[in-house]
Amino acid sequence: MDRVCGLTGSRQWPDLDLEVLCCAGSAMFGPERCTCWEAVYDQQQTTPLRADLPAGVRPRMCVDCAYRPNSPERRGDPEAAGNTEQLRQLADGGEPFWCHQGMRRPIAYQHPSGARIEASGLEYAPPMQKIDGRMVPFKADGTPADLCGGWAALRLKRIYAEEEESSDGTG
Repeated sequence: MDRVCGLTGSRQWPDLDLEVLCCAGSAMFGPERCTCWEAVYDQQQTTPLRADLPAGVRPRMCVDCAYRPNSPERRGDPEAAGNTEQLRQLADGGEPFWCHQGMRRPIAYQHPSGARIEASGLEYAPPMQKIDGRMVPFKADGTPADLCGGWAALRLKRIYAEEEESSDGTG
């Protein structure tokens, strides 16, 4: 499974204490399963029209890269989409980890009742398309996302270590 920096799992929605339940999800399972919340994004998303473009690789880690030592992922922030061990496993296994730079992200969530909650700042919501059998996220400008520079550096380090081990006859 490919990973995108900042894609998070479930979110805890507030109990709105509405007189009339807003949706079947909320009525049957409680406020955390309400399907009425809509994301408010930081930028407009262009339709991904250039699936023929190859994905790039960031030349270095971003200032807020998940692979940096003090990142939310490496610090164990519960709102982060991963942790140190998961990041290492992705690079070791060659599973792509896509950089969040240029992707739209939710800044808030709006409910039809008028309620609004702020987004965590650690999540992104790119459209995804299957390219060459792999799901690829797209930036807000409609181009394919780049592979994470931190992931690429760790991946190369692992490849070089494996090559060195095999050439030493120890692998």
